[in-house]
Amino acid sequence: ADTKTGKLTIEKTVVGDGLEEADYKKNFEFIVKFQDKNDEGRYEELGGEYYFYGSDKSGHIKSGDKIVLHHDESITILGLPVGTQYTVTETRDDKFSVTIPETKEYTGVIGEGNPDPDKGNIAAFINSESKLVIEKEVVGDGLEEADYTKNFEFTIEIKDAGGKVLSGAYNIVKTTKNETTKDSVTADGGIITVHLHHKQSVTIFGLPTNVKYRIVEVKADDWKAQDPVEVDFGKGIVDKETKAVTLTVKFVNSKETSTPTPPSPTLPSPTPPSPTPPSPTPPSPTPSSPTPPSPTPPSPTPPSPTPPTTETPPVTTETPPVTTETPPETPGGEETPPVSTESPPPEESEQPPEDPEDPPEEYPTELPDPNDPDAPDTITIWEDDVPKTYIKVWNEETEEFEYILDEEIPLANREPELETPATGDARLTGLWLLVNVLSLTGLAAVYFLKIHKKKRG
Repeated sequence: ADTKTGKLTIEKTVVGDGLEEADYKKNFEFIVKFQDKNDEGRYEELGGEYYFYGSDKSGHIKSGDKIVLHHDESITILGLPVGTQYTVTETRDDKFSVTIPETKEYTGVIGEGNPDPDKGNIAAFINSESKLVIEKEVVGDGLEEADYTKNFEFTIEIKDAGGKVLSGAYNIVKTTKNETTKDSVTADGGIITVHLHHKQSVTIFGLPTNVKYRIVEVKADDWKAQDPVEVDFGKGIVDKETKAVTLTVKFVNSKETSTPTPPSPTLPSPTPPSPTPPSPTPPSPTPSSPTPPSPTPPSPTPPSPTPPTTETPPVTTETPPVTTETPPETPGGEETPPVSTESPPPEESEQPPEDPEDPPEEYPTELPDPNDPDAPDTITIWEDDVPKTYIKVWNEETEEFEYILDEEIPLANREPELETPATGDARLTGLWLLVNVLSLTGLAAVYFLKIHKKKRG
């Protein structure tokens, strides 16, 4: 009886963002082996040659032979006995990582696994370039346009697991916002050198995936350099479809020059309370009467016809004479209101108080464009007749600066030049102090007059 036969189709595909025409024409090498079971049930190499054909080649192949395929090319081998075990292995390529299958080989049995009616059993190899992406960003207050366009130098050191320096040319793509530029770099002595500025990235294609990379940022003057980074593709992100690996490393720098520290959020010093003067002792009703006691004295001493010459008033050492502030009582017993003999209030009381409703001319009423290079980091504007402070911050989602209202720190501490007192107007302290003294003096005089009238009654 005729032996049943089947087919084996080997396919090749390459994928990647940085591929060029030479990559699509590149030949990849495969080794094909056939085995069949002997009478004892063990596999042994299958003899004979088998015809194959493809889009641009045809011929005969036997077990152990090599065949080459480029992108979007395939061959179909005919006449393989059903039950033959096949193994197709792709040899390693330094530029492209074999991603499908991850084992770099297909093994199967002719006629099994639902073969395609036209192609038979299929061994489809997909190769992709793994990518190393390096991103750059600068941060800090007070940065100028020149800081955002400054180029920083990076070196990528390539060595295999044994420490051997690797060389070769690699395709790169530089990306700035939505603009891309293709180029190529050469590993000179195992070192690749690239330059990046703020918000720029470089993608290096075709790097070997079985080695480690040491990425070093060369220190620039007046800038802090990030520590060197050692990475490998085992830490990358694998594409679900192609299994290609993307490894991304980001470097963030700031200037070494220290930025001014904003003042601590302390409240303005309150106006000290007016000192309470001691209660003055009113004058005696008659020259022969002793000095009346203070507002909270013990029982009053009855008046004697002639005051002792040795008696010393108990408050003369603490209470200043009051004759300079309140004139003595008239003989008719009528109370004379206290008259001030002090000098007018200080000169500052003559100045009209500032109108707090008039905003200072140095504060604008609108926010500037935060993305303007000259836009300040902190700005105070007038809104609804109230000063409000905004701080410029970076928005990661929009990749732009924006102003945010700062309501946690009092305005008086953000803007030292706006020295608005917390309460009242401290420039009239002298006047209010004088009014307090005169009021207390009048109250004390009334109190002692009542006590004197009770004694006489």
